[in-house]
Amino acid sequence: MEILKQRFFSSIHGGNLVYNACWEDPRLDRELMGYNGTSHIVCITSAGCNVLDYLLDDPAAIYSVDVNPRQNALLELKKSIFKKGTYEDLWALFGQGASPHYREIYAKVRDELCEWSQNYWDKHIRFFDPGKGAKTFYYHGSAGIAAWALKNSMFTFKPKAKAKALTIFDAETIEQQREIFDAVEKDMWSSIARLLVRTPVIMAMLGVPTPQVSLIRRDFQGGLSGFIRAALRRVFTEIPIHDNYFWRVYFTGHYTPDCCPSYLKPENFDVLRDRVGRIQSHTDTISGFLSKYPEQHYTHYNLLDHQDWLAWRHPDLLGEEWEWVFKQASPNAQVLMRSAALNVDFCKPWTEGRLQWRPELSAAAHQRCRIGTYGSTHYAVIA
Repeated sequence: MEILKQRFFSSIHGGNLVYNACWEDPRLDRELMGYNGTSHIVCITSAGCNVLDYLLDDPAAIYSVDVNPRQNALLELKKSIFKKGTYEDLWALFGQGASPHYREIYAKVRDELCEWSQNYWDKHIRFFDPGKGAKTFYYHGSAGIAAWALKNSMFTFKPKAKAKALTIFDAETIEQQREIFDAVEKDMWSSIARLLVRTPVIMAMLGVPTPQVSLIRRDFQGGLSGFIRAALRRVFTEIPIHDNYFWRVYFTGHYTPDCCPSYLKPENFDVLRDRVGRIQSHTDTISGFLSKYPEQHYTHYNLLDHQDWLAWRHPDLLGEEWEWVFKQASPNAQVLMRSAALNVDFCKPWTEGRLQWRPELSAAAHQRCRIGTYGSTHYAVIA
């Protein structure tokens, strides 16, 4: 059964756009890492939202790496709009998530894409078609489809409760958030919703591999569904919701001008247009990318959570990755990781004595995360 689950996860990630929005809080990344004009950042592309966010700190270069070329194609499309489009084009596709003019916008920027990305978007630019079942771009890709299914499984046959729940995004205080959430929480978890959050297929579509599911079940009382329910309660009752664009986009399918990623704010458009050329996209593993440029050194490594499943499935590759990270680290280079687990002891065989962990910083940041779906955050300086 585990082999079948792994094969399904690999088939999802090997043949689809998975992430249509980043699911890590860049506010915390920028706070912990302290990017500046001398920064050379290695990070995982994901949906490219956070890569663009980091540009606002004026780094020297960002090397955006992903094994899935579709994720890099998404970042390229965003970059192309900064280069050849207008702010209105950017907001139409990635703020509203759909536009009747999506083909005209694409035609305007297509020449800025590499051949692979052109071929991909020639087939899939319809993701932005507002006439396709009233969906937006944020309900396409495997994570988007899973989010759409989960959203529609909640409040089954309870439209009044659903309408009440959506008012939480307009709450002005934590007290108002708690009042609304307490009123709808029981109705939120329909039998269908409870079933879906326990389904390996849905987890794979959301980008959560079997090893991460196992870590969650190991470390959290109530297993996977208990973890998700607790995460939602914490996010919606303990952290101000007014700028939580992560959950807003999956509940509504779009952003608002006051609740959106920084790269979508009009005051940042010209700045990012000037700096977007500093982003280099690479379709590769982290080790593969680093080994191709052995003379280059980097000040920051933002590794997201991929080491969770490397540790379970390919510990040899995890060791190789740390070798390259240490070999090409600039003095006092910094590392940021996230995990489904409460700790990352699985890294010890390769990092013992090389990483100076700063748990007091990362734990405090983790508590302020607007997303709430990771078990832990880890920040370290390379000794």
